[in-house]
Amino acid sequence: MSGKNTQIETEQVKKIISRMVNAGAQSIILGCTEIPLVISQKDTDVLVFDSTKILAEIALEKAL
Repeated sequence: MSGKNTQIETEQVKKIISRMVNAGAQSIILGCTEIPLVISQKDTDVLVFDSTKILAEIALEKAL
């Protein structure tokens, strides 16, 4: 991925997610900091978890 949100990259990730769902995945973990730059919940019907956002929210919660 180039780090830029291009339609081609979004479509590639959507195809990967589709294959994973067809193989039985019920949700997707966006486990790399760059993946949420090209795909988000609005781009797919399957539940996605943005690990960077989750970790940031937990860190903030712990800090407060």
